[in-house]
Amino acid sequence: MKTVLFISHTAELNGAELWLLQFLTGINRDKFNPLLVVPYPGPLADQATVSGVETVSIPFKWWLTEKRRIWKQPLSWLWSLRSVWRIGHLIEERNADVLFSNSSGTFSGALAARAKGIPHIWAVHEILGGRQAQMSFFFGQRALIHLVQTLSCRVVVSSRAAGKCFGESPKVRLVYSGVDLPSSDLSDANVTRAKFKISDDDVVLGMVGRICEEKGQREMIEALGMLGKDYPRIKLLFAGQVKDKSYFFGLQKLIAHEHLNDRVIFAGFQKDIFPLLKALDCLFVVSKLESFGRTIIEAMSVRTPVVAVRSGGVPEIITSGENGLLLDSREPETLKKAILSFIHDRGAFIRTSDRGLETVKKRFLLEHQIGDTERVLEECLE
Repeated sequence: MKTVLFISHTAELNGAELWLLQFLTGINRDKFNPLLVVPYPGPLADQATVSGVETVSIPFKWWLTEKRRIWKQPLSWLWSLRSVWRIGHLIEERNADVLFSNSSGTFSGALAARAKGIPHIWAVHEILGGRQAQMSFFFGQRALIHLVQTLSCRVVVSSRAAGKCFGESPKVRLVYSGVDLPSSDLSDANVTRAKFKISDDDVVLGMVGRICEEKGQREMIEALGMLGKDYPRIKLLFAGQVKDKSYFFGLQKLIAHEHLNDRVIFAGFQKDIFPLLKALDCLFVVSKLESFGRTIIEAMSVRTPVVAVRSGGVPEIITSGENGLLLDSREPETLKKAILSFIHDRGAFIRTSDRGLETVKKRFLLEHQIGDTERVLEECLE
């Protein structure tokens, strides 16, 4: 049995962390012994422990940042050097055979693996190339891409869009996120609608993700405001933690200004997202850039129609007019037209949701994600 040391850049449960948790839960324990390292206690560590995965906390900061905070990186590197030594010590103590870094956000695992001479796999869930790169490097994006490949036996990417910056590198492997098909029982959806005082006559449009400018909650609120009082039964439901408090307070002011207080619901973080997705009439994904779009396949798996902005890896999931609807912009006017299209032709959207479920069954099942990732581990161990 081979010991695999996994490094997560956070202990939260966002898309990249859920991808890792699913793999840790389903990994073949006859072949692999997983050990998880997180920078601090949190939901990921808790859920991994419940699944029988030993978890260790070793503090470190992100080695990469958004472009506007790039000046902070050298200080974070210095602060995190001790984590490289501690991870290296853990490699020796547990006789780890391979190290798996989840997300490009931290270099600590890659440097420790290089120092101890064991193979390193880097799972990149972010788009690192182009003008809209989600993570920036102090020495530039070309240097970052070169560094990731140099320090890795294999680079696992979440979409072709995320892998584009690596060109034709033989080290790159595409592994899409997968989901387990949930129960078709709709009772949970009814409980969720009742919990948030949503009536059978209400049309609920939802968004799932952190409350921040990148996800586009403001644009959806503005679109609803543009519809005025002609569609009083349309409601917006936002599920996710507040990442940017000032942005959240701005949303509240906008809601009050547009007189939408009784039509916008903030549901907070949802540990089990499927009952909420079942409760929605339509999911909207209007992020500036999505490297994949995990929420899309989760909604498809419960036959919830999806409208999404054409960005990053989203077109790798949705064929517009077939299994969902793609928009070329997240401008409020464009969103307003999409909302009206849904209201006036719900039958067409229901047909796309049926095809969406078929898409998940063919391409985005959890067993595919686990099998593909295990093969990457085996390649490096060989």
